[in-house]
Amino acid sequence: MKAINIKGESLVSDVGSGGTIMTTPDTPIGLSKDEANSDATKLTITWQPGSVYYGANIIDYQVTYDQGTGNFIVIAENIQETQFTFYGITVGVTYKFKV
Repeated sequence: MKAINIKGESLVSDVGSGGTIMTTPDTPIGLSKDEANSDATKLTITWQPGSVYYGANIIDYQVTYDQGTGNFIVIAENIQETQFTFYGITVGVTYKFKV
């Protein structure tokens, strides 16, 4: 294989001698509230990995939330477990989460 761009052509390389092409795994499924670990001041959410990994390991997750504005805010990154506890919730406010 060789690449061609504005700078010219690359040297010919052997097939499969480079990096691994990674794709994004499916979206996590089963996002739910963990009743046993939630109360008036904290909310724990849990999920399962998506069903298709495309040969790539899931490295970590990002959690975002919205309080009805339509703007999701990142609240946690690099989560390696399939759960997250959000502290400081306000009773009576509706929260939407994405993982």
